[in-house]
Amino acid sequence: VTENVMYTGLQSVVTFIFLIYMLWSPVKMDGSALATEVFDSTTRYLKVKTLISAFTGLSIGILLWGVGLDLPAAFGLLSFLANFLPGIGSFIASILPCILGIIDVRKTPTQVLVAFIMQMTVHFCIDFVIEPV
Repeated sequence: VTENVMYTGLQSVVTFIFLIYMLWSPVKMDGSALATEVFDSTTRYLKVKTLISAFTGLSIGILLWGVGLDLPAAFGLLSFLANFLPGIGSFIASILPCILGIIDVRKTPTQVLVAFIMQMTVHFCIDFVIEPV
């Protein structure tokens, strides 16, 4: 089991490094002005989306740590990745730590409810206030 977890973690790190390399490496465009414009706007969108998602993941991780739920860094990373799924990603990333909090007998229902409301508030502000700009 540990070997599978280590393999999955290593693959995730390599994939993330490859993603960063692809996003920030220059690409030669020999073509029409329209193709260049589409490529530039797509690149700009992915860079902004990655930065906003990183901010979301960091915010959720700090928020869950402050509330006292378990695995805040893991759920912050999940929030970063789920932010790339429009619509449903934010909800899924918010509900999973709360399910874990409900199962954990050491956590109070108030902690879980506060964590859910605060996560949804962060996702709402980022999805409907910051991203459209």
